Amino acid sequence: MLSKTGDRAGALAALREGLQLAAQTGTDSPREARAELRQMLGRLHLGLDEPEALREMQASHEGFVQLPTVRLPQLGFSFWQLGIALLHMGQPREAQAALREGGRRFDQIYGPLDRDSVRLVGDLAIALAAEGRYDDAGALLRERQARVQERPGPDTDIALRALKARRLQAALLAGDLDEAESHVDAAAAVDPTDAHSVLQAVGRAELARARGRSAEALAALEQALAGLPAAHRQGAAAFELRLALAECRWAAEQRDAAREEFQALLASMKQAQAMRNWTYRRAAESTALALTANGQTPDALALLRAIDDEPQATRVPPPSRAERAESAWRRASVLLAAGQTEAAQPLLAGFQTELDGQHPLSPRRALTTTTPPLRHAQEGASAAAASPATAPHRRHR
Repeated sequence: MLSKTGDRAGALAALREGLQLAAQTGTDSPREARAELRQMLGRLHLGLDEPEALREMQASHEGFVQLPTVRLPQLGFSFWQLGIALLHMGQPREAQAALREGGRRFDQIYGPLDRDSVRLVGDLAIALAAEGRYDDAGALLRERQARVQERPGPDTDIALRALKARRLQAALLAGDLDEAESHVDAAAAVDPTDAHSVLQAVGRAELARARGRSAEALAALEQALAGLPAAHRQGAAAFELRLALAECRWAAEQRDAAREEFQALLASMKQAQAMRNWTYRRAAESTALALTANGQTPDALALLRAIDDEPQATRVPPPSRAERAESAWRRASVLLAAGQTEAAQPLLAGFQTELDGQHPLSPRRALTTTTPPLRHAQEGASAAAASPATAPHRRHR
């Protein structure tokens, strides 16, 4: 209940107190309670502190697996939540394995048309897309949607909304804008407790930005943020919406306002102790890019170094190949502006590698032709690779 009202601190305190009480006995009932409480803790950390979310989910899952009295729905849900946490930490292959286990159990217990069975399939599809398996993701979503539509029931509307949001997200990851456009739900309101409504809002903004319609997306994002309950304005959904707003301002040539928005978002996330997640790292990279464009390259480099101070074991990587490409582009742009061409080259190579499988008209493919420093750097790299002195050492991918 506390988490529903946005009181994350209160919810964390209550769950930790419950965990301490459950630890005072070793019987099966408190063991089950510990697994459930740790799962709740993990869910509270999702989107805010991903390493902690994964740690709690793994501990919870281990507890359920070792529980002699574990029920099939509990185990299925545990696999589902573990898969989500793995996906958030940039481990899509491991996430797929967990989600398949959860999905098999959910289909067995509830049937493939149940709202949770469908939501889980949506997460599995995104795990496939995160690994660059865009065709497989699309096929999985289409297949489940066809089954849902064939047999209407009490969960049909909710299931179809979830599938629509995931098809939008998967198409955007693949860079297929026409496909994405066909899954936009323009009338969907933003509910911070409903991941699919947030996905629609953020996806609509990303699509508008890619289509050159950033200005029209600004009003919708501002309205969505203004409509959030006060208790949710320091939560994961609000942070994602604010990042989308700043990116749209930047694309709409509102550079000063965008830079201020980026910096204010970073400050808010620091205040909320929500820095170990991809939203924060992406916002920091975008802020660095904005600072570079404003002639503040030393500040931009310092910001990139600051977010890389996190130990490798708990550093949150881009959750998908598409986002790895975007991250490499942002970082390479800052380094090239700073004259650090040699340091930028591995990022440029990585950027090209991560584009494999992207739609031919993906806006990510256009980044190197619309960003002069990147275009010139890659032209230089291509010329060096083609010279007689370096040709024997050329690496093939």
